[in-house]
Amino acid sequence: MKDCLKSLKKTVEMNAVWYGIAGAAAAADLCLKHFAEKQYIEEHTEKSSNKKRKLRFREVIHNSGFAGERLREKPEIVAAVAGIFTLFLALRLPFHKSDKKKLGWALVLGGAFSNTIDRVRNRYVVDYLPHGKYVYNLGDLEIYTGAAIATAAEILEKE
Repeated sequence: MKDCLKSLKKTVEMNAVWYGIAGAAAAADLCLKHFAEKQYIEEHTEKSSNKKRKLRFREVIHNSGFAGERLREKPEIVAAVAGIFTLFLALRLPFHKSDKKKLGWALVLGGAFSNTIDRVRNRYVVDYLPHGKYVYNLGDLEIYTGAAIATAAEILEKE
């Protein structure tokens, strides 16, 4: 057990920059979610202040399911699946060979971690960036961007 913990500690230390990027990505999204939620609550209560805000969110929704509200009636299942997937990403990160792949997967991990925290804490994810008929959050964009980077790295490194 002691050797296993030493090995885990060494792996985390060797990959601290990638876990740091994931943590920063998650923190950025969680901060924006906080401000979006606060604005939403203030605008939907009688104690609403009329102060001009520098940061405005046109739309704030609570997504209790997967993308497109799939399984919204079962938020505990969605939270469990998200937690397992996020843990898998965190454990898998050190095994990617190139820094480009690690960067991509660190962004995916950060977005997934942020959304998982929401799902476990609130049973929904706060989305605040409308685009077309959907509303996203920074974590979603981190997941999409990270997946694109990791995919491009995989394709380019095989040639």
